[in-house]
Amino acid sequence: MKRRWWAATVLIALVACGAGAWFWLRPDETLVREVTYPTAIVRRGTLMSAISGTGNMEPAEREAISASREGTIAEVFFSEGDQVRRGDILIAFKQDEADVSRQIESRQISLERARLELEALRQQYKNAVREEQDVSQILLNIRAKELDIRQLEYEIEELRTPDEGIAPITAPIDGKLVGFKAKAGDVIRADTSLGEVVDYSRMKIVVRVDELDISQVEVGQPAEVFVEALPDRVFSGVVTEIADEGTQSNGVATFDVTILLEEAEGLKAGMSAEATIVTMRKENALYVPIDAVQSVRGQYFVLVPGEEEDRPSEDAAASGGARERMRMGQPPGTRRVAVEVGVHNEDYIEIVSGLSEGATR
Repeated sequence: MKRRWWAATVLIALVACGAGAWFWLRPDETLVREVTYPTAIVRRGTLMSAISGTGNMEPAEREAISASREGTIAEVFFSEGDQVRRGDILIAFKQDEADVSRQIESRQISLERARLELEALRQQYKNAVREEQDVSQILLNIRAKELDIRQLEYEIEELRTPDEGIAPITAPIDGKLVGFKAKAGDVIRADTSLGEVVDYSRMKIVVRVDELDISQVEVGQPAEVFVEALPDRVFSGVVTEIADEGTQSNGVATFDVTILLEEAEGLKAGMSAEATIVTMRKENALYVPIDAVQSVRGQYFVLVPGEEEDRPSEDAAASGGARERMRMGQPPGTRRVAVEVGVHNEDYIEIVSGLSEGATR
């Protein structure tokens, strides 16, 4: 994951200017030095910061198709690749009593077999106890077999209960049928996968965000997505999900962030893309380059053209004040102005108060 910072307008124009000349007085000599230093104009515009990452296009939603109980397919109403709407009937089942009777008979055979296996396990347990062997695994096997028997008994009871038959399978969402192979006459068991419905009309991208940056990402933040196959287009999106758990790799954790695109025209699942999440945006901000602001004991200030007011009346004292400011990194011909700062990115920082637009620092 890499971080991007920028300002939405041309934020700053650095100009070279002469600071002029000053005289550094020493006993018996006068030393004249000319110094130049960069200045910048205070600008107003939009400050932004963002985090970017890469991923691949994925359908926004996909749902599996399966039966709620065993049955024989009577009719299939759609084929692989068809577009369906949520609630469309995909498969209808036969509802004859003979089919139910066959299912009950099959369950009863399985139930009898399970009971015999349970009896064998119980005998195995008795032998192990008598020979003072470890019985922990045998007890687990007995418990599992008892649960199998209970499940079969429940299914038989359900089949014997009169009802309106097996409910048809319907489309869970709008989308396209993928991997759909059912045909009339097939006998399917409960929870057998019959394919899925995939919504290709909406796309998403999942990017990985470094653990150092994840605290800046929030659900609802806007994003821009750039697709390699469509270089002339920019897709807008929004953060819809942030993983609760990270993935470790080489000692660094990353977190999956899901971005839902607002449109998907021209996009295909699997296309490579880069997403930029806007983590901060401040309109109409007054700003300067971040290196123009200095901090001393919690107080922020900038240097602007002008002379400091040296209070001592004697020239020597004034000269000493100038030397001290030089030692502290303050060029001659400048003075400090206290400022209040706001949001910032790696390049620029907002000035809340203390400077006005167009001022030179």
